[in-house]
Amino acid sequence: AEELEEEFNKLVQVFAQRSRQELKWLSVQRREFIRRSKRWATEMLIANLEPSPASLRLLLLGCAAVGDDSGAAWWFEWGLSAGRQLGRLEYNAVITAHGGDGRVQGAKDWLDRMKEEGGLEPDPRSYAGVIEAYEQVGNRVGMLQTLSQLQEAEADGTLGEPIDPGDASLPYVVLARSYAKVGDVNRAIAVLKYVKQKELPITKEVLRVRLEAHLRVPRGPRRNPEEIQRGFEDLIQARPKNGLLYTDKFDMLCRKSLGQKRYQGILKKYNAKTEDLFVRLPSSAALVWR
Repeated sequence: AEELEEEFNKLVQVFAQRSRQELKWLSVQRREFIRRSKRWATEMLIANLEPSPASLRLLLLGCAAVGDDSGAAWWFEWGLSAGRQLGRLEYNAVITAHGGDGRVQGAKDWLDRMKEEGGLEPDPRSYAGVIEAYEQVGNRVGMLQTLSQLQEAEADGTLGEPIDPGDASLPYVVLARSYAKVGDVNRAIAVLKYVKQKELPITKEVLRVRLEAHLRVPRGPRRNPEEIQRGFEDLIQARPKNGLLYTDKFDMLCRKSLGQKRYQGILKKYNAKTEDLFVRLPSSAALVWR
């Protein structure tokens, strides 16, 4: 029975981990992976077995990564009913899942539950989930109001301590990315400058959004080639030792903006290889997976 339970847990965890690898798999593949992870977890319940704490945690994080709000909520409730100790990470996973699916009220309700039922003060990742929900529905006012609530909590000393120190920058990254998407480089950079002024962690996500903001500016007098090169060099220097840095589409934007010669020169300067930065996602495979 123990061996069977271990095998089940391995399956749950493998597929949940794959669903979180947004730079390695297509979104349609990642949604399929979390479906399989949930299926194997359900099979465990049918066999009178229970997912391990690690499996439940990864399952919730996988749901968060693909915006599966119903899956995250169901497995969270199951964890409560099974007497599991659920904390900041688990609550944040459910909030993030609702945020990724644009479920504003759901994200806000779970943030309230985190405070009232969990006895936990929301941290920057919690607020980032609500800001993401507003971003998904195009409500910039809601994003700014939520960010203001975070700043008020910080001033009052009621802002939770993030699990990952890099999460402190996350709400601002979500806001800056929303400006970058529409080519509003001035507002995007202003938000990121605020991150630097507050001495929050300058993560690779911060650097990637900064570069994207400049890349999205249409060709013409408003585009700043020097800032694009500087942003690309900073991002390359921040690349992880193990793991990818960005998507193949993002890489194509960089190549087109910098030119092939300058692009290759920067990679050579920092001893970087394209295979260490991204993988070419097989877009033709999307139809098969669907």
